[in-house]
Amino acid sequence: MGNKKDKFIEMFNELYEHLKEVNDWDTSFYSLLHEGRNNDYIIKKYIDELDTVREVRNSIAHNNEYYFLPSSSLYTLLEEILDKVIDSPKISDFIDDNLMVIKEDTSIIKAGNKIDAFLITKNGSREEVLQGIITDWEIPEIYNKLNI
Repeated sequence: MGNKKDKFIEMFNELYEHLKEVNDWDTSFYSLLHEGRNNDYIIKKYIDELDTVREVRNSIAHNNEYYFLPSSSLYTLLEEILDKVIDSPKISDFIDDNLMVIKEDTSIIKAGNKIDAFLITKNGSREEVLQGIITDWEIPEIYNKLNI
């Protein structure tokens, strides 16, 4: 019985740490739910379930109530939410490896016509601080200004 309780607490703590990291908030789980309910996809989708998980965790952790163990369905739900948070796609999964990083004084003509976005740094190096981005939405406006 204690093993399931310990695993539940361990999963809760792991979820809590990931949600704090993703949202860049170092706060209580309750505050994390309150703050994230409008802008964090996982919190927004599972707000009621996460609040139940929080209440069960608090009963176990603070009151050491062994008679109040998580149900199998709540345990499974916590596992599923944790998997979604840990295995969520990263931005790098969607980035084309053929990125072009250019110097800020590079001409539009030299940079090329078939681009999705320009990533602008001071000297055109990937390791430098990004100075700006010109997206494909802005390129036609630039071409119009250049009469291209």
